[in-house]
Amino acid sequence: MRSDWLRPVGAVFLRRQVGRNLGTVQGLGNLPQEGGFVLVPNHTSYLDHFVLDFLLEAVQDRTTWFLTKRESFEKPLLRAWSTAWHGIPVDRDRPSAETLRTVQAVLADGAALCVYPEGTRNPNPEHLLEFKTGAFHFAATANVPVVPVVIVGADQVLARGERRFRRGRIDVRFGSPIYPDASRPKPERVKRTLECARSWMEASLTEMRSARADDIIDTNGLTARTTDLVHKGQLAGRRKRALLFVVRSLGRSNPGSIGPVKAHARIRGLDALALRGPLKWPLLAAAARDLRRALRLNPSDADAHYYLGTVFATHPGRASQAREHLEASTRLTRQTDPRPLLALAQLEARSGDPRRVEQLLDTAAAALDEHDGRTPARTARIASLRRGLEQVA
Repeated sequence: MRSDWLRPVGAVFLRRQVGRNLGTVQGLGNLPQEGGFVLVPNHTSYLDHFVLDFLLEAVQDRTTWFLTKRESFEKPLLRAWSTAWHGIPVDRDRPSAETLRTVQAVLADGAALCVYPEGTRNPNPEHLLEFKTGAFHFAATANVPVVPVVIVGADQVLARGERRFRRGRIDVRFGSPIYPDASRPKPERVKRTLECARSWMEASLTEMRSARADDIIDTNGLTARTTDLVHKGQLAGRRKRALLFVVRSLGRSNPGSIGPVKAHARIRGLDALALRGPLKWPLLAAAARDLRRALRLNPSDADAHYYLGTVFATHPGRASQAREHLEASTRLTRQTDPRPLLALAQLEARSGDPRRVEQLLDTAAAALDEHDGRTPARTARIASLRRGLEQVA
């Protein structure tokens, strides 16, 4: 049975269920941007798979594969469904040589592999089951990091053994990557990585269940991914819809939070800047509305001031407003962020104040981070603006 139509059809319904119940998402910035890795989440609901798939789709430019019990491939329709959602069949008691080869190929190709270390859905969501070692063996063999994940509340939306979806709240937290120590023997690497992941997951599970992380929404991964897609000319189609799905879901669940508002404005603004002519103005106006709302929620948010300043800088009649917000951003970051400094230098270059532009460029150059992948492009931009000053002189 062909499975290529099952995923888009099923995603329509499942996105709605995830989107209407998504509460908070933390740690998206912890996901490695390059190379394979093994994701190890707790498992209380069949919905866990789709929560993770939709979130990873929004911030990762790669396929996420899920180790799936062999029974899900025994009947034609189940096999087609599991294949459509990137399932890899596994005998939970004794993985076959074919499964091991597939897993290693997936990780060697730089993809993400999701393995539930509890091995099955946990009927008691407050405590973790004993971990199986398979996921950690995979990571140690491929020499890739393990990323622990905790999902709270998915079992309230879709309980074990039920087919009816209920209203609830799903909170997700991604931990920092745990890298196996290649200098240690493999059994020790496996044991140490498992213990580190379990310790973090137990602590996070307790904290999230008690506090439910009401005010913690990490959209850094979303905004960084958006910027990356724009630079590659890929903010379109399925990828853009995936980003907007997560941002809008978080915005509905957390109307008083600034994070989703900024992320939504960033998507609109960057999307608009990719357009030419009058088509971009409605999107820029919408981005400006979002950013004004963000600043009403937090007047001291440096990023919101920077984004709003860049939006105003695109409009010939809004130079003074652009300057106001870009200067606010430089003050709030204490001149350590090169972005508003460069934007302000470009704005001042239009007004013909070479001394002010030179000062801003010097400060921006001092703020560059050699470990930031965007530094070469910013260095080139500084050099270009300096050449412009020399031509004027």
